[in-house]
Amino acid sequence: MPLELLPWLAIRRGRPVSPTGLGEGDQELRGLVSKALKDYGRLLLWDVDGIERGRPDLALYKRFEGKGLWVDEGVDSVGGLIDVLVAGAEVAVLNLKRFPSLRDIHIARELTEKLAVCVEETQGALTRDPLSRNMLAPDLFREALKAGVGKGVYLRGPGLQEAPEWVDALEEMELYSGPTKPVHIEDQAAWRAVVDVFELI
Repeated sequence: MPLELLPWLAIRRGRPVSPTGLGEGDQELRGLVSKALKDYGRLLLWDVDGIERGRPDLALYKRFEGKGLWVDEGVDSVGGLIDVLVAGAEVAVLNLKRFPSLRDIHIARELTEKLAVCVEETQGALTRDPLSRNMLAPDLFREALKAGVGKGVYLRGPGLQEAPEWVDALEEMELYSGPTKPVHIEDQAAWRAVVDVFELI
């Protein structure tokens, strides 16, 4: 089965966030987004201003509407995810660290199919929902599948280059795992990988 990549780009104040700091500005940002979408057909956009300050870059979403943007902008309500889609995102990413309840995923799925669930194992609890605090990542993805959500993003903790075996076992879900360095891609058990856009372009 061929490897599928999901480029991943963080943005802040209208500029790309690279491993060395903030990029040059809007022109560089638009260039990176455009090239990633052209080369890979999709891009996971991590909108830091949306996540931390509630000020997402809606103009950027609109500019690339219909091109394949997956957007995590800190959605913490069902209404918020609809706003992301209306603004131009192709897929609204629900990060369980910020989304209040697993039960609300069922409500969200009734409204739209354009959803992906993100489980982030970088810091603290995997989910904001107190009723699911003790659940492990694969169980959270299975709950999303029960709700009818067929896309997922698994962001592993630092230093873990290889995806765990359970990622491949969730065959029913289009599940991307990372971040992965290009030099480690061939070693992946999983055949869908999240890769920092600066590692690809």
